Amino acid sequence: MNAIVEDRNVAKRKLLYEVFRQSSHNVPASRFRQVFVEQLEEGFGAVAGAIWIKSAEGNLVLTDQWNLGTVGLQPQSDGWNRHGKLLSRSLKAELPRRIGPESRDNPTGGEILLASTVVAGSVNLIVEVFRHASEDPENTDSDLLLLTHLTEIAAGHIRSQELERVSRTMSRRLLHEEFTRNVHDSLAPHRVATVLANDGRAVLDCDRLSVFLFDGSRVRVDSVSGQAVIQRKSNAILAMERVADEVARSGKALIYRGGERSDETEPSRAVAEFAAGSGARLLFAVPLHDVGSKCVLGVLLAEWYDDRVSVADVQEAVALVASHGAIALKNGIHHDSIFLRGTRHCLSRMMRRGMRWRSVLLAVCVSAIAVACCVIPGDMKVAGTGHLRAARRQGLFAPEAAIVKEVVAEHGVHVRAGQPVIILDSPELQAELDHNRAQVLQNQERLALREATRGDRRLTPIEQIQLDAEIADLQETKTYLQRQTKLLDARADSLVVRAPFDGQILTWNPSQRLAGRPVMSGNLLMEMADQAGSWQLELRIPENQAGHLLHHKSRSDKPMQVEYILATEPERRYRAIVAQIARRTESWHDRHSVILTATPDPSALPAMRDGAEVRCKIHCGQHPVGYVWFRDVVAFVYSHLLF
Repeated sequence: MNAIVEDRNVAKRKLLYEVFRQSSHNVPASRFRQVFVEQLEEGFGAVAGAIWIKSAEGNLVLTDQWNLGTVGLQPQSDGWNRHGKLLSRSLKAELPRRIGPESRDNPTGGEILLASTVVAGSVNLIVEVFRHASEDPENTDSDLLLLTHLTEIAAGHIRSQELERVSRTMSRRLLHEEFTRNVHDSLAPHRVATVLANDGRAVLDCDRLSVFLFDGSRVRVDSVSGQAVIQRKSNAILAMERVADEVARSGKALIYRGGERSDETEPSRAVAEFAAGSGARLLFAVPLHDVGSKCVLGVLLAEWYDDRVSVADVQEAVALVASHGAIALKNGIHHDSIFLRGTRHCLSRMMRRGMRWRSVLLAVCVSAIAVACCVIPGDMKVAGTGHLRAARRQGLFAPEAAIVKEVVAEHGVHVRAGQPVIILDSPELQAELDHNRAQVLQNQERLALREATRGDRRLTPIEQIQLDAEIADLQETKTYLQRQTKLLDARADSLVVRAPFDGQILTWNPSQRLAGRPVMSGNLLMEMADQAGSWQLELRIPENQAGHLLHHKSRSDKPMQVEYILATEPERRYRAIVAQIARRTESWHDRHSVILTATPDPSALPAMRDGAEVRCKIHCGQHPVGYVWFRDVVAFVYSHLLF
């Protein structure tokens, strides 16, 4: 009898393991469904089954079923209606539940097993198994427990698939936002075209993206994704330019796929030659129109070499990239034209004023100014920007992948050290805990059974030795499971994110931003700072100005004075003292900067507001006033002309 029970337990563990192994988010839903149904049929002897979703409003939706017709359940039939009423009444009771064939409302004539679990919030997953009546009540109870575990694994797979979908959507949205920000960051047409080619390729997920701009009356390639140097005389580039010129002259978008254009006409010679040479299976050539007019600023050419890409999948993304690219190029071209026109006007005006006496007077004035610049001392000040920060501040990060269950502390709330701030929920970790507890209980039962058998005097010496070895193995397993339980409990405790010190929450409206949101391990959840403690200025100085700062520090032991103003009250000036200068140069917003910290003067403090923008000037001693004024010109001469 024990051997039969053991064989059943082993079979159930194998069944659970097989379904759990297929419940990863990397496994497609169709594959998981196939394995799930196969294991139900094998483990329960099921002849049919159904999966239902109970929504938050209490409505039941049939999401999947197999072989329901074999048990007499057909939609719109009397048996179907009776079964629906039976299912509704059963859900009001506690699940899992067995409905035997003796039930008057059971239209199948067999046995029905029901189990449910929570998917998210008040949404439940119900799994229904139809089989022939079982004559072993104890085995039926065990099957109900097994069905409950399988239902929880299926719910976990649904949650992981939904989390994966949300993650992909957010990644795609962040990619679009980054592209939009980068393409409008510059007013130089070449820089815009470079960003449009490289960042636009990531948005479209195409194999190559090229941008063409007008050079006089013809269209020429300006940027190609992934290529720093363009071989303009190559056959591929010349073929691309002929296609772009055709699209620019027509002013209409061209879609080419496998020898067919979007208008179902034969492709032009330029398009056919280019497609034959490049091997592109899908080609989008879109004119970049000036906003508000029909003027073409350039052409966007995207290529895909994969047959699986469809026009409908990428058409919206191409329109997004083209619209932002057209606006950014228009702004850049307009800016360049204004700048050049102003320069020509200034030069022509200077040439018209070439009178002799004015030239002499100008020479005298320039000489006097040059002498004064070399003799008169001036106060050297290095300008920088930064922020007013609390000296003690820290970010709170997600310990592992989870879902934000509750945000306890809101913006501006003062919290104590160790006080819960955010409560996370990890269904996967809960499933691991449940699985671990089930293993602990199973191990305890087996150990108790083996220890009870040890006192049997009818055992032979060999059986006694085997029993002692099995008991020792179970005790080692018990020790391992206890250690694993401690580790899982520690991970569960870490889901309650606590304040590391006394302070205030700085993150704005964390409930709206985080509640119910899936997070990954290491994601920043919120920031807090001790605003009752000391404060400091975090300043950034351009790298080409930091030399004056470092030179003055090496020559003088006196602390360097800082004057600063806040963006919130620019009419008032405050003072500070440089506390520390970083020993390395940092890259910030594509510019190299030197970071330093300064301590505000305690006698006159501004309104302490963490993150307030600061503009500062750092005193770097006395130098000739000409050098103070024209130090950037002197640096340019030394670095570009004399070097």
